[in-house]
Amino acid sequence: MQEWKYSEELMSIDAANVTEKHTVAVIALTVEHIWEEKMKTKTVYIAGPVTNDPDYKWKFARAQVRLERKGYEVINPVNLAAALPSTFTWKQIMEVCLAALSQADEAYFLDGWEESNGATLEFMSIKGKLPIRYEKPKPRPDHIKIEIPDFLKNYGKDK
Repeated sequence: MQEWKYSEELMSIDAANVTEKHTVAVIALTVEHIWEEKMKTKTVYIAGPVTNDPDYKWKFARAQVRLERKGYEVINPVNLAAALPSTFTWKQIMEVCLAALSQADEAYFLDGWEESNGATLEFMSIKGKLPIRYEKPKPRPDHIKIEIPDFLKNYGKDK
């Protein structure tokens, strides 16, 4: 019995040479491949402002639910901090959070993270090392002005 493995070669067999065995193998291996890919769940760390934000618990929880619905394993630093002794200083909490962040596959930054010392520290620790996504896309800088060329201003209008 021939052992089949998922490969580009198997997936690109010329249609004229496909047998029933090939078809069954391709279907079975495709399903197996999809399942294996699904099982490679990525871990995402949520970063964002905590200090001086009375709604931070809700914002982090909302982000966690959204990310989990997309299939991510989520590291929520609010939950980490809640499990630490109340005697921990900000610096000690940040050390724990940075250690957790270093285990993530990517990071997700909540709105307002730039105003947070902790989130900025987290950003600087992973910049260029991990994929970073943002709750809302970054707006275009205000200093960039786009002039619409004259030929486009009247595009599609009847003359």
